[in-house]
Amino acid sequence: MHIQSASFTAMFLFGLASAQDAGPSALATIDPAWVSQYDLSSVPDTAPRPVGSGTCPNSQCGPGDCENCWETCGNCPLADDIYGCQTGQWALTFDDGPSQYTSELLDILASANVKATFQIIGSNAVQYPDVVKRAYDEGHQIASHTWSHPHLMSLSTEQIVAEVKATENALLNITGAVPAYIRPPYGEADDRVKAIFKAMGYHTLLWNMDTLDWDISDKNESASLILDSFKSAIVSGTELNAHNDLGFISLQHDLYIDTVRQTPAIAQLLDQYSFHFVLAYECANLAPYQNTAMPSGTSTLTPNPSASTPSPDDNNDGDSTDDTTDTDTDTDTDADTDTDTESDSTEPDSGIPVLLKKRGIPGQSSSTLTFDPSFWTIVIGVINGYLMFA
Repeated sequence: MHIQSASFTAMFLFGLASAQDAGPSALATIDPAWVSQYDLSSVPDTAPRPVGSGTCPNSQCGPGDCENCWETCGNCPLADDIYGCQTGQWALTFDDGPSQYTSELLDILASANVKATFQIIGSNAVQYPDVVKRAYDEGHQIASHTWSHPHLMSLSTEQIVAEVKATENALLNITGAVPAYIRPPYGEADDRVKAIFKAMGYHTLLWNMDTLDWDISDKNESASLILDSFKSAIVSGTELNAHNDLGFISLQHDLYIDTVRQTPAIAQLLDQYSFHFVLAYECANLAPYQNTAMPSGTSTLTPNPSASTPSPDDNNDGDSTDDTTDTDTDTDTDADTDTDTESDSTEPDSGIPVLLKKRGIPGQSSSTLTFDPSFWTIVIGVINGYLMFA
């Protein structure tokens, strides 16, 4: 009987894991109160756009093709959109976390005395509340990246409000702060989506330097490619959403170990070129949170708008790459083990759906499945019932 029970348990749990191995969980319900509390009268009456329906008549969106220009060719910028920084400034931003690697990234940033901005997925935040709280307490900026990382333009207005509000509730519950910045998943946001953000008190945060780490994380040379993307941006600039910003907001993802472990080399490289590390809100000179200021004593270095970009010493070129990529990756599973227990003691409040939740983004094969405590109560009850009558 014990063998049968063990087999049943393994098959039961494996089946659940397989069924849920698809990315962050979508919202099961929408609270009508979330929608009614906002004045959405200025939101354009634009129908949701099916995923994949965008066209790109030109390599970049122009004034004449905004109605058809989204997804792979970007989106039409509005005056309030935030793409870059002031001269001599660099804002490191990380999307889609937290993950099993975020604690290690926070350790690295602390050692380098660098602050970063984290665009948090709400359903991941409730899995790693201690990591989110640590990032906030250590002076990193916390921004929203929606609850489940959907293609927002394909959703109804009510669904978009729910994606943002559920994440807001989660982050408020963990940190006590309501973000004032949001990055739309995939960078996709038309005028309707941006108007919803604005009505909810958010600034649209984009980027003008993309490391493409999401596309190269499984390549053997991914570490060097990530660092090379920074070198290229410094030397040649970027064409991505270029809006005459002389400073940079770079896009990375703390889902990937190569991204995390290239951070010391990136920090050293940017320091060699005399960039000042800032938080995303400092690029726009707008408050980081809707209800509170940054934690006291956690400001970044004083920006120097007149900073030049001298060439680095040739002797330093490439050395940091070797130092960081030689790091033993045996700790990957250890980091995962260390953080798996963080969500066990934290229940989301009534404003956060209690769902099966998944780390990572859709299609991320290396992500790890975790469940709410209430889920395990159900599982144990089912197993015990089976054992009693087997």
